[in-house]
Amino acid sequence: MPQTIEEKKEKKRLYYVKNQEYIKQRRRSYYLANQKEIIKKNNEYSKNRTLTEEQKQNRREKQKYQKRKETAARTAEQKEQRRIKDHIGNLDERKYWLVKFKAWRRSNIKIPNKEEFKKIWNETTHCQLCNVQLVDKQTEHSSNRKCLEHDHESGYWRSICCHRCNMSMRRYDTIRMRLMCELHRYFNIYLPKVVVPKLTSP
Repeated sequence: MPQTIEEKKEKKRLYYVKNQEYIKQRRRSYYLANQKEIIKKNNEYSKNRTLTEEQKQNRREKQKYQKRKETAARTAEQKEQRRIKDHIGNLDERKYWLVKFKAWRRSNIKIPNKEEFKKIWNETTHCQLCNVQLVDKQTEHSSNRKCLEHDHESGYWRSICCHRCNMSMRRYDTIRMRLMCELHRYFNIYLPKVVVPKLTSP
């Protein structure tokens, strides 16, 4: 038969009377072990009792903001650790080429013969445009790091060069494409259209 609420209360009271010294000693040891946290919780509780609803809401918003800030900092730290761990300078040859080809594929660079290209890439130690010595590392944002320069219209790679020359060729391609677009627009709008007569059969 299940116990009633009064019977449960009586049972708890009798247990407390019987083990009063043991319970007080256990509470005392817990308080001494967690004294700072208990005092902090009591102070927060006493402050919250005197706060208005608007102040409580602002307090909760600050706590949420602080929590989001700590989470963002922790996520950024984890990303940085993963970047250092999976850095291109610390990868084996197979993973190195997987990372490289994936990055070039995202940039829409076409490489027809990959095996031949790997050999050319490994043998190239100087920029093919300005002849500066290349560095195949991404740890530093150096202008001498090895880059793959490509035609932005067709997508095929043209040369292996330094970062400075790659940016210069990119600006050249952009200007050239803009010029071709302007010429195309000019010839379509301002020049008279030539009407080719249809040939009639004799």
